[in-house]
Amino acid sequence: MTEQTKPAKKKEKGGMTEFETGLIGSLISGLEGSVYFEVGCRNGASFAIFGRSMPPGSLLLGVDMPGGPWGMVGSETHLEKVADTLRLDYRVELLYRDSQKPETLAEVKTVLDGQPVDALLLDADHSRAGVVSDLEMYSPLVRPGGIVIFHDCGFLGSPLCLEKEYKLEQVEHINTIHHIFASFCYRRKYVLVQDFVGMGAVWM
Repeated sequence: MTEQTKPAKKKEKGGMTEFETGLIGSLISGLEGSVYFEVGCRNGASFAIFGRSMPPGSLLLGVDMPGGPWGMVGSETHLEKVADTLRLDYRVELLYRDSQKPETLAEVKTVLDGQPVDALLLDADHSRAGVVSDLEMYSPLVRPGGIVIFHDCGFLGSPLCLEKEYKLEQVEHINTIHHIFASFCYRRKYVLVQDFVGMGAVWM
């Protein structure tokens, strides 16, 4: 009888796995764009990974509200360290604002200065109203052929999901984002990448 080893456990960081970020990152790099915009940066894990998928010299723009209802107290300390490292190769702009406020949209447009967004990641407020608000406010900034990326938009039956004991409200949030993602996909090209809570990309 031969000894069988268990497969290595998948690494999960910031609610994402290497499988998920690798495939989404390849989509971003394939755009050959110059503007990456992330709503809901927290400690900068996805901001660093996907920012590095852009060509050097690109604009990396982030909006986050540390300590807010969907933020993390003190997360800006680590996010600023990530931003400082990225600034060696990129133009980085961080706005610590409520993404749903009209004045935040105005500031975002000022930073963009007429440039269209190539890749937009939505990972802030996970309530239905919050996701819809961010989607309606910021997706029009994405150029034709660019992509809108959703986090936590997968099915709850994936292997890593089944290993976790989710609270009811977490289950509801993932299901909500999945349905919003599915609706936004209508008549658009899209991909859903998942071995944890899932990431989806929709072409504009």
